[in-house]
Amino acid sequence: MKVLRRAFGCLAVLAALAVVLPAQAQVVLVTTRPGIGGNDFLDWGSLGPNNTPVPNPFVTQTNNGMSVTVADAFGFTMRRRDQPIGWSGNFSPGEELLWTLGDGPMTLIFDSFIVAAGANIQADFYGPFGARLEAFDGGGNSLGAVTRDGNSTAGNDGSAIFIGIADANGLATIKKIVFSLDYATLFPGDFAINRVELKTVGGNQGPEVPEPGALALLAGFGVAGALIALRRKR
Repeated sequence: MKVLRRAFGCLAVLAALAVVLPAQAQVVLVTTRPGIGGNDFLDWGSLGPNNTPVPNPFVTQTNNGMSVTVADAFGFTMRRRDQPIGWSGNFSPGEELLWTLGDGPMTLIFDSFIVAAGANIQADFYGPFGARLEAFDGGGNSLGAVTRDGNSTAGNDGSAIFIGIADANGLATIKKIVFSLDYATLFPGDFAINRVELKTVGGNQGPEVPEPGALALLAGFGVAGALIALRRKR
């Protein structure tokens, strides 16, 4: 009976842990370019001058030579634009942009794992919009998403919002990111981003955080072990 009481005691403790221990956040929002702590970047100027058609998908390289595959949702051609010559928006003057041409979301797949990434983003049509940036691991599993509200204008003043995403523990766990808009004045798939800031140096790929279901499974193992011990005692 003493072993049985211990078994039920273990079950109660583990069940309580499954309820009170929340899953830890895997990613965090970064709202400034310096906040990325970047040591690499992806510059769209390498794709050609203003108004250059860009294949979809295409492979390019970061400043440090990492390969990146870039694609829009439906496979239509993207476009290179410059602020303000080819894009009358609120990026800083002279910035080199990549425009979805209405074909977003925009996906970037990295040849190596990274810690953080981000860029300034603007909806094509003026007015309020909501930006989203989601990160994925090497197996295509979502690590989480971050969002920011912005305002698309013709200000030519560098006020386009920056949206970045980073591993919450500073580990290199991110293999893919997806830029998108949750809402816009018109056509949420229609937006542009500027240079993508990257942080590639971090710890090894982080351990997975047990979800409540996994904790419940551990509880089951604990009870099973206690019952086996009880059976042996008999």
